[in-house]
Amino acid sequence: MFRVAATTSTSSTNVKYPSVTPKLILPTKSFKTTPGLSARALDPSGIDAALRPLLNFARESVPMENWKETQIHLMATAGLRHIEQHLSESIIDACRETLRESPFSFEKDEWASVLPGTKEASYGWTAVNYAFNALSPEKPPKETYGVLELGGASMQVTYACLLYTSPSPRDKRQSRMPSS
Repeated sequence: MFRVAATTSTSSTNVKYPSVTPKLILPTKSFKTTPGLSARALDPSGIDAALRPLLNFARESVPMENWKETQIHLMATAGLRHIEQHLSESIIDACRETLRESPFSFEKDEWASVLPGTKEASYGWTAVNYAFNALSPEKPPKETYGVLELGGASMQVTYACLLYTSPSPRDKRQSRMPSS
């Protein structure tokens, strides 16, 4: 099965689709348009025209016989988080309408949404650590990679940390952090 993911920022919208290799699935093709969706905040009628080149790229990249079962997701980032909510919602609604009309599988409204910054950071961290094969159950969290992601309107720093219980400031005993 193929999956198409579109991410947006203040400056661009990207579509990526995975290429299957024996060990890992990584995006090998991408397509970028500018400006990003937030630039259309005052006129969401231009969303369809903005998404068409991205959908055409996905059509060229995914074999036609796989279109109907290929899920398409749109994940907007900081550009839409930083504008007024009613404007962001109207842009996402216009995106959903365009995606429903595409030849790909768009079954749920939540497949097009504005990602919270924490989820955006988690996806970035997971992608990097997956790509470097650092998510193996045999590897402890301290062997994963930290990620610093600089976007058009936001920045995320994500890393794994050991779980521990922080001592209360009133607790004069030793730290309850496990020894490594």
